[in-house]
Parts: sequence; C-alpha cells; structure tokens
Amino acid sequence: MSERGPLKGEQVTVGPDARIDPGSFVCARHIVVGRGATIGRGVRISADRLEIGDHCHIGADVSIVSPEVRIGARSTIGEGGRIELNEYLRIGVLCDVGRRLRIAGQGVEAGDHLWVTDDITIGGGGARGPRAYLTIGHRSAMMDGCFVNIAERVEIGDETAFSNNVIVLTHSMWQPVLEGGTATFAPVRIGSHVILYVNAVIAPGVTVGDHVTVAAAALVLRDVPAGTIAVGNPARVMKMTPAVPSRLPDARRDAIVRDLLREYAAALGVKGATVGAESADTLAVSVNGSREVIQYVASSSSTNASEQPTITLAYGPATAAARAAVHFDLAARTLAGEPTALAEDLRDFLRRRSIRIFTGRPFQSFPLANVARLKASLPAGS
Repeated sequence: MSERGPLKGEQVTVGPDARIDPGSFVCARHIVVGRGATIGRGVRISADRLEIGDHCHIGADVSIVSPEVRIGARSTIGEGGRIELNEYLRIGVLCDVGRRLRIAGQGVEAGDHLWVTDDITIGGGGARGPRAYLTIGHRSAMMDGCFVNIAERVEIGDETAFSNNVIVLTHSMWQPVLEGGTATFAPVRIGSHVILYVNAVIAPGVTVGDHVTVAAAALVLRDVPAGTIAVGNPARVMKMTPAVPSRLPDARRDAIVRDLLREYAAALGVKGATVGAESADTLAVSVNGSREVIQYVASSSSTNASEQPTITLAYGPATAAARAAVHFDLAARTLAGEPTALAEDLRDFLRRRSIRIFTGRPFQSFPLANVARLKASLPAGS
C-alpha cells in the first residue's frame, strides 16, 4: 500500500502541480491524478481504479464511491456532490458539473463538453436494479433541478439539452399488482439535437427522435418522431416548421449574423468595452487596454474594414477575403488561430445564441464591468 498524503493505493501516480487538500481522503488500488488537477477539502473517494485527468477540479465535500472512476482532462465536479455507482463513472473532457449532484445506479457515462448545473438528481426509485445505466453523448446539457430516473436504462444523444426541472421516468407503479394495479418498467431513449423545455416529463418506454422540441410542461407518454414538436398534457406531436436542420439562403444567414453583431456590440458595452460599428459587418472593440477589429465576411459583400481585422467570421474556412489571427468558421463550427480574450468572449456569446463552437478550452466571457469593479474591493476569498 502506497500513501501520498491523503492518497492511499497500491499504485499512485500524481502529476506535476497537482493540489490535493490534506483534509481529503482518496482510496483506490490504482490512482492517477493528472497534471495541475485539484482535489478540494473534505473530498471522499473510494474506488478500485481512479483516473483524474489533467487540470481537473473536484470541489469541496464531494463523495464518490464506484469501482471505476474516470474523469477527463479539464473537467470540473462542483462541491457537495454524492455519487454511488456499482460499476463505473466515466466523464469526458471539458465537462462542467455543478454543485450538489446526486447519482445512484450501476453506471453513468458522459461524453465530452457535458454541461450540468446545480441540484441534478440521477437515480431515484429502482436505481439499485441491474439495468440502472445512463449514457449521455457529447456536448449535451442539463439545467438546475432535473431528475433522471434510471430504474431502467436511459440513453441521451449528442447536443441535447434539458431545461430546468425536466423529469425522465423509467418506472411507474404504486397500487399493488395483486389487487389490479399496474407496474411499468421500461427504458427511455432521447436522441441528438433535442431540446426539452422547463418542466417537461418523459414517461417510461418513450423514444424521442433526433431534432425534436419538447415544449414546456409537456407530458410525453408516446414516442416522438424525429423532426417534430411535442406540446401539451398529454403531449401531442406536431410537425416542425420550418424543418430543422435546413440550409438557409445566403441572404438570410448574412442577416442573422449581422443581427448577432449588433447584439454583441450592446453586450460588450455593459462589460466596459468601447465599440464602434464601422459597418453592419465590422466592429472595432477597445477593451482592457487592447483594440481589436471583428469582421464578418458575408457571402454577398466584399466590404473590407478600414483596419486589418484581428477576428473574422465567415460561413466557411478562412480565405484571402477572410484572414485574420483568429477565424470563426460558422459552417463547420470551428475556430482557427490562438484566441484572444475578446475572441473567447465572442465564442461564449455565440454559444448563447445556439452557435456552439467547442475547442480544447472551457467557455469564458468578460465579467460585467460594475460587478468586477466592486468585487475587486472585497477581501481575497470572498
């Protein structure tokens, strides 16, 4: 048995600059803690095999009990989480998990860029059964107060979002079956590119197809075909108009991006930036002592900024007309170049407008100017 401070295991590997609070306790046969990872005060982890990736953060008072625990690089688990799994916990890279997460079951696996906010519960009745598994794809999200029952297996696809207080059920029973009551146990599958709005409920056995919208407070009792909208209690299925995804005309795309640039200029103002709009396609931004030019290279325009742009956006890769230190390809949803703080703030703004561009870094944005100014007066650690 090897001991390195709070870490106890047969094989223990700790990367450079890792920080493990002396008030934590981690016990596993094989332990790997990556470079720059942090384990907060009061953390309790018991596993057979534990792998915490580079620059991960495990918040204070988190408890994890599972034979296999794998947390990808640059992922975060917020304080106060309670996780008990009989087989495995697998979380991809750059995942952001909020506070007070509650998980019970056999196994949970999530892809990269998962975004989970506070007070999420996964498990519930039947979570100690043999089919209590949850699988979540890449780039999906759950907002505050969601509840996912995994008495039976639940599968959630890529880029699917749960708004606040969404409920997924895999069992329904109470009245005794020997007295005429019914007991329903059935898995749930929710596809990719799905949005479930506030207080929606998915019943046991339901399959929700890809590119589906489930309206707020909808009670979904039957399957929802791909590309439709489910509305009401009980939910009825309506065809989605217009179809999603669909190819927009160039002029329509250009108009959308120009509207976004106008919105972004207003958003920068409350963050202390000075913004000049040279044209509908160009913003000159001064913030934190630096000046940068953002230019949208529209499909229908060859207008150039009076200054060389430092950030360009286009519906395609960089070209001779769209070349700068940083380039946003809005078609491929990729970012080329080494982003500045302004480019990261723009990427986060685009995310909030459903243009999600994922990189090897978490989303970041400038703080609100007055909030940042006043917080600077508070004592350190406040």
